[in-house]
This record gives sequence, structure tokens and C-alpha cells, in this order.
Amino acid sequence: MFFPENFTLNTTTPKSENYLKMQQGDNLLRIVSAPIVGWLDWMDGKPLRTPYTSPHERPKPIGNEGPKLFWSMIVWDYKDQKIKIWEITQNSIQKALHALAISEEWGNPCFYDVKVVKTGKEMETRYGVFPCPPKPVSSAVKEAFYKKRCNLKALFSGDDPWRLELHETYELTPGIFAQEDVLSASQQGAANLISQFRSKLVNEGYNPHIVTGN
Repeated sequence: MFFPENFTLNTTTPKSENYLKMQQGDNLLRIVSAPIVGWLDWMDGKPLRTPYTSPHERPKPIGNEGPKLFWSMIVWDYKDQKIKIWEITQNSIQKALHALAISEEWGNPCFYDVKVVKTGKEMETRYGVFPCPPKPVSSAVKEAFYKKRCNLKALFSGDDPWRLELHETYELTPGIFAQEDVLSASQQGAANLISQFRSKLVNEGYNPHIVTGN
């Protein structure tokens, strides 16, 4: 026999397991951190991320499509039962989450599960974002978060946010499980970025509500 009897080909790389990929149909998630917000571009097949500073400041394009606004946050993927990084570049998902975050009825998306429904393929792909009834995060999710720490800001320097040796250099991304976590000083910067993005939407004449589509 060419391979050992207990050998199984693993087609999923460890890196891909650390990042959320939207599946067709329902994707049930729990957001457990504030997002980092920035611009995403590509050079020679590698991502280049620049922090978002102002709605009036946009990096010069490097690729053909130019920089795209992105959010990255830590989530719990209920399907895989794993902590992952969710990078959002879809405008429809960003607007829907933003509308939830600023609404009086729902508020911070860290305090309830979010279901993202993906339909269609390629240019016909559409996303629906739906909040679930608020409930405290489970102890199992908290335990998984603290067992698998990362630093989202490492994405801006092109480093792997999951590499343990970087934890001494970068500040670990804190979790958000209760209201007091939101009020911590370490989250204030991200809150300011969301506020700036809200101003950008208002200036463009956007009326916040949950939307679908790209």
C-alpha cells in the first residue's frame, strides 16, 4: 500500500480554517469582537490593507479595481464550532450590520447571533443579514475565544494574526461579551471608526435599513 492505512487526505489548509467563508444558504454567527476597518487592495496576488482614517481619505489604487473598504472581526462559526476571522468586503453586508448597530431596537451586534443568508453565484450572489433574538454568549464560545487568541491589527502589516510569536509585539484583540467590554478603552478606536463610516453613509444620502445584494 502506498499510504498508511490510517491516512486521510486533508484538503482544507489550517489557514483557511481560521477564516470564515460564506456558504450557500444560512450562515449562523456570533460576533465576539469589535471590527477593524480599512482599505483592501492587491499587489502581485498579495493583500495590502490600510487603516481607515477618514471618509475623505482613500488610498491610491494599486490594482485594477482600486481599494475596497473592508471590516475584519472575530466570530464564532456555529456550523464548524470554531473561532474565525470574518473579513467583510460586501457593501450590502456592511450596510446591514451598520444599520443593526445604530438601531435602538438591536444595537451592538455582539449581543445577539446574526444569520447571513447567501444565495446565487458569481455576479448573481446576494446576501441577506438577519438578527436573531438577543441572548448572552455561551460559556463554550467564551472558552473557545480565550483558547484561540489573535490580533486583528496584524492584518495591516501583512502578518498572520494567529501567530503566537506575534502576541508579544501586538495587542491581542479583546472580546466583547458584555456591555462593559464595549466601554473599555481598547475598543474606543474601533467605535470611532464605525462612527466615521456612519457619517460617510449619511453624507452619501444612505438611509439605514437592512438590505440585500452586493
